[in-house]
Amino acid sequence: MSIEIKVLEKNDIDELKWLFEQTPILSHNPFSHGSIEEFKWQFFSDDYQSSLYMVAYDSVKNELAGTLSALFIPMKSPDGQVYQTIKLEDALINVDAMVRYKKRDLLKELLNFIESKSSSQNIKFLWGFTYAVNPFKRLGFTNCFSSKQGTYIVKPLDAYRHLITLNTSNGTKQKVQIAGLSMMSYLKQLLIYKKYRGLTCKEIELKDVDEEILLSFLPDYLYSIHLDKHFLNWRIVENPSMLTYSILQFENQSGQIKGYFIYSQKEGKVFFVEQFLFDRNLSMEIKAQFIQLALQHLKSLDAVIVRAMGFDHNKANKDEIMLLEKIGFVFIDRGIPFILKSLDKNVKPEDIYLSRLNTEGTF
Repeated sequence: MSIEIKVLEKNDIDELKWLFEQTPILSHNPFSHGSIEEFKWQFFSDDYQSSLYMVAYDSVKNELAGTLSALFIPMKSPDGQVYQTIKLEDALINVDAMVRYKKRDLLKELLNFIESKSSSQNIKFLWGFTYAVNPFKRLGFTNCFSSKQGTYIVKPLDAYRHLITLNTSNGTKQKVQIAGLSMMSYLKQLLIYKKYRGLTCKEIELKDVDEEILLSFLPDYLYSIHLDKHFLNWRIVENPSMLTYSILQFENQSGQIKGYFIYSQKEGKVFFVEQFLFDRNLSMEIKAQFIQLALQHLKSLDAVIVRAMGFDHNKANKDEIMLLEKIGFVFIDRGIPFILKSLDKNVKPEDIYLSRLNTEGTF
């Protein structure tokens, strides 16, 4: 057999890097987009459950035929239990290998290996983000929606310069649209009336987070990532990427914790909304005031632009978009598709709360 499928071990990473270099036809190379340290952190952390990273090796061409990895992500269920789920990453198939071995379905084989090797972990569902929706639909995945891109402009000219660099193929028309979007967001947030009624926020470290309170703020009646300190330590503290992560704690007039805000920052004073978590009893008005406080904090850090990832497939996610739009964000339908394969027939895409913390977390 000229194609061998195996599980990548941590001590094989250097060899995998070399194989990616030998296979330039692949659309994505994790080692050209990120460092070996980022790869080890994401898939083989010493302080978090290692992934299943499947590699299909073509011994005839001495190159990669494909890869597919499974990150194990714990999610809180509507009944309060915590279940294991799989997030798929690095789904890559060598088109030349597909032609050479047309009788083999490499993506299906890689997925079957993952499902087989994780069967003892009682996986609830598999999910991920990809533009290659059709190959996964063939393997039993559904795609009902895509993410939305939200922007909150603090410094219009600098924000415009940042946005046009995100796609090098932008022509004059696209640049005019980006300029219009930047100015619309800037003018919109200038009109927002700010009234805090004694509400406060302060930046804290993860060790100072009240884990029990934070977990009580997870969206009700939905599946959502179980944001305990073990997960957050791996996801935001040990993250070796160029992004830096921070946490704001919201308090009311009596000093009671009423919410948390996890955000990230990259060079150029570009900030990202990772996730807001609020007391479930707060009104939409108070939540909006807390979000305004958070944005004021980011402005004090000399923010140029604040970006958000939005979804509208359930009420909780719709409410977040509505809140962000209310205080000045502008959203456009230009995001990445979400895919789901449920191993529990009762779990539907609309049952899963999503935020930017569901993404890869390195860019």
